[in-house]
Amino acid sequence: MELKQLGKIRHGQDGAIYGGYIFRFDGNGFCAVYKLDNLTEQFSCFTLDRADLIPHSNSVAFGNEKYNESDEFPLLYSNIYNNFAKTENKLKGVTCVYRLLRDGNTFTTTLVQLIEIGFTEDVLWRSENTADVRPYGNFAIDTENSVYYAFTMRDEDKTTRYFSFPLPKCADGEFDKTLGVKRIVLQKKDVIDYFDCEYHHFLQGACFHKGVIYSVEGFGEDPANPPAIRLIDTANKKQLAVYYFGDYGLVIEPECIDFLDDTCYYVDNHGHIYNLVF
Repeated sequence: MELKQLGKIRHGQDGAIYGGYIFRFDGNGFCAVYKLDNLTEQFSCFTLDRADLIPHSNSVAFGNEKYNESDEFPLLYSNIYNNFAKTENKLKGVTCVYRLLRDGNTFTTTLVQLIEIGFTEDVLWRSENTADVRPYGNFAIDTENSVYYAFTMRDEDKTTRYFSFPLPKCADGEFDKTLGVKRIVLQKKDVIDYFDCEYHHFLQGACFHKGVIYSVEGFGEDPANPPAIRLIDTANKKQLAVYYFGDYGLVIEPECIDFLDDTCYYVDNHGHIYNLVF
C-alpha cells in the first residue's frame, strides 16, 4: 500500500464522496462538506435530520437510487453501528436513509427510511453464548448490482460474518409511526448469501469498490486493536489483504474510506486525509 497525504479536514467518523464533494460526519449527526479540489476550505455544513435521536454515522455511503429523479444526489445511507442511539430504543442493526438536497452551498437532509437487520439476536448473526463487543454490524453498498452488505464481529469464534441482501428500494417497508418514515426489516429469508472472514477489530468506516469491501478498523496506539484496513473479496468470499497503518507511521484511529472513480480517499479521526494506492 502507498499513501499520499493531501491535507487536513474536520475530525469525525466516516464519510462519503459524490459529485466532487466529500461529506465528513461526526458522532452527533453533523457533517462538514469539502470540495475535493479544495480541501483547505470547508464548503458547507449541515446536521442530519433527527440527529438528536439517531446519531453516530459509523459508516456512510451513497446508494444508486434517487428519491426524485431530479435530485442532484442519490440516497444517503448512515448506520448507527451498535447502541449509540440516545433513546431507549437502541435501534440495533439500523441504517438510516436520507434524501440530500443542495441549494448553492446550503445542504438539507430528510430521513426517508430505516433499514433494520431483524435477526441481530439470532446465532446466525451473533456469537452463541457470549455478549459480542460490537454485535450490531456495519454495512457497505454495491451500487452496480444493488446489493446491501451487512457485517458483524463474532467475538466467540473470532470471525467477521458478511451477509448480502437485495438493496431495498426507498418505497419498501412499513410505516413506522415512531419516526414517521418507512422501516424495512431484513430477515433471514432475505439473505442472498453469507460467509466468514478473519476477525475485524472494532469496525469503523467501510465502502465497496469493484467487488471489494474496504473496511477500516481499530483504534489509535492500541496493540490489541491496531488501526488497519482489510480488503474483502465478496465474489470469492475471502480476505485479499490486511494493511496495518502503524507500519506506515499512522497511529490515529481510522475512520473514513471511500472512492471517487478509482481513487481511494482515507481520513483518520483527526481529519488527516490521504490517497491510498493498493
